[in-house]
This record gives sequence, structure tokens and C-alpha cells, in this order.
Amino acid sequence: MKPLIISYSFTGNNEALTQDLKKRFNCEEYRVTELKKPIGPSILLDFFIKRPPKVARADINWQAYDYFILVAPIWESGVASPMRVFIEQERDHLTNYSFITICGGEESQAEKILNQLVTAAGRAPKAFCELKVNDLLPSGHHQQARFKTFYKIEHGDLKVFDDKISQFVKETGQV
Repeated sequence: MKPLIISYSFTGNNEALTQDLKKRFNCEEYRVTELKKPIGPSILLDFFIKRPPKVARADINWQAYDYFILVAPIWESGVASPMRVFIEQERDHLTNYSFITICGGEESQAEKILNQLVTAAGRAPKAFCELKVNDLLPSGHHQQARFKTFYKIEHGDLKVFDDKISQFVKETGQV
């Protein structure tokens, strides 16, 4: 059986990563969708009061796959809330998974993300990888949040991460 990529992308950066992974794994993708698209002030309000988004139940033939690659952004050192809610909803099906992200890459966030994944899924991912936007920025902009937050992946940017992505693919054991 082939793996399935389950993705969520708000700005398109993790969608670019997903398209690259689809080629590497030669597999399909399922996109996590919110029932109501968040807008302006409601995004901030939801974040501050920790209100989880409503996410569509998965329309996946789970028996057709034996491995899942989760792709999502990191928000404030945690898995983006739509993906986190999806993982919680579908945890019984996510018995064998890995997680990869393109993110701002705050120092020491990896442990927090891994703990959050274990809590949401009930088990640790087989492989885990953070691809940090900082690695794409000029050196003077690394600590400036606005550059990390609003960076848009461009053609060729993923080449910077080729070794890390290849290592992640290898660690999944799926190729």
C-alpha cells in the first residue's frame, strides 16, 4: 500500500512542501479543511481564547493506506489548530504517521510540537522534521518575526531543504 499525505496550509508554504512530497512518495493527498474559513479578527480571537476551529470529518478510505505523512504549519510553537483538531478527531486511524513542516522555527519548539503530536494522536510520529524559514532568509532578518511570518516559498526554495527532506523520507521507511 502507498502512504497518504494529509496536509493543511494557510499561506501556501506547506502546500509547496506537500507537492514536493507527493512526487517523492508517489502518493495522493488529502487536505484538511475548516468548515468556516477564518477571517481577520476572528483568527486572533480564536487564538487568544483557544477556541478550536471546526474541521471537516475526513472522507478517507482509511483501509487503503497503512502510513500517513502529516504536513502543516506551526503557529506559536504548536501544530496549526486545524491540523491538531483533525489529528484529535482521527487519532484512531493515525496509528502509523510522520510529521513535517515549513515553519518560523523558534528555538526549542521541537519538543513542544512532538509532545503536542503525542497528545493529539496518542503516539509519537515515526519521523519528524522542521524546515525553518530562517534558513531561507538573509542573515539580518532571522530574528524578525515579520520576515518569517510573511515569507512566501518561491520556486527553488525547497532545494535548500533537499537533504533534510530526503532524510525525512528515508526515516519514514516508505520509499
